[in-house]
Amino acid sequence: MISAIVPMRNEEENAEECLLSLKEALENTGEDWEIIVVDDASHDSTSSTVERLGFARLVRIDLDEKPPGAVGKNYALVRGYREARGDILLFMDADVRLSPYSLKRLLRLFKDVDMLSVSPEQVYGSPWEASLQPMVFKLLGYLYPLEKVNDPHSPLAAANGQFITIRREVYEAVGTHEAVLGEILEDVRLAERVKGAGYRILLLHGKKYGVKARMYRSLDGMVKGWAKNLVPLLRGRVRVGLWYGLMNLFESLTGWTLSAAFAAYGDYGLAMGTFLLFNLYFAYRFRRHSSFYTLVHSTVGSLLFLWTLYTSWRWYRKGKVVWRGREYAV
Repeated sequence: MISAIVPMRNEEENAEECLLSLKEALENTGEDWEIIVVDDASHDSTSSTVERLGFARLVRIDLDEKPPGAVGKNYALVRGYREARGDILLFMDADVRLSPYSLKRLLRLFKDVDMLSVSPEQVYGSPWEASLQPMVFKLLGYLYPLEKVNDPHSPLAAANGQFITIRREVYEAVGTHEAVLGEILEDVRLAERVKGAGYRILLLHGKKYGVKARMYRSLDGMVKGWAKNLVPLLRGRVRVGLWYGLMNLFESLTGWTLSAAFAAYGDYGLAMGTFLLFNLYFAYRFRRHSSFYTLVHSTVGSLLFLWTLYTSWRWYRKGKVVWRGREYAV
């Protein structure tokens, strides 16, 4: 039996579409299934939407029941697990959308591993998202190459908390999310515990398997969302992130400078050729993370990345991060 656990906090924009896509994907697996939605003290119509749909069990969290220091999502996942009956646990965020046969295809791969995670294909709904998100995911590809993450002989481990499937006995053996209850980067920490215990993990890109997500719907939410994760994702090596952002900005400014210089000397053909060449360079460089990444995207993305990195560094230096209206000690 598959138990799908979906934590939600103020997800009225995502709840219905997410759950309908999840239900259809589960039905196509041919397995018994259940959906458990954990409402983490939402103050919008999230709970009423879930109740109206009628096919998911709703668990409401009382703020008073949370242990001190627990991160909201982590505790919500623990509460969902306690209600689950399946031998396969699927943890999925509300911003994820599944194609009808995505789970069926992924379960074939899951037979050979103990934990399978998918990094969803990102959907960009604004120029800000289309500029910053590819830059971050490109960096994550450097920091957590799939060939090393998926190599059982490599100590490097990672997972994407938007979509994690894990065997119940393995999940319990590594202490469940209770073992990472106070961790901001709970998905990577859980993967480290699973791999460190000798179990096999598999991390995949979602594009090939019909798993999509739009992570953030506002500029402020996007900056804060990545700021809470960036320093721990860099494993504290802020200089690596700084070098990455500055190098991207340098390349972008070089493109603008050369194009403007040729135009100033009246060689408009060379100016346009240079501008086109730099656009082709960025489109090729970020092709795995964006279907249309340009010099403009790179310039804006570099500036946003550096600001996000500064925000993350400042938060962790002060010892607290802010997310969804809550402060967490780090």
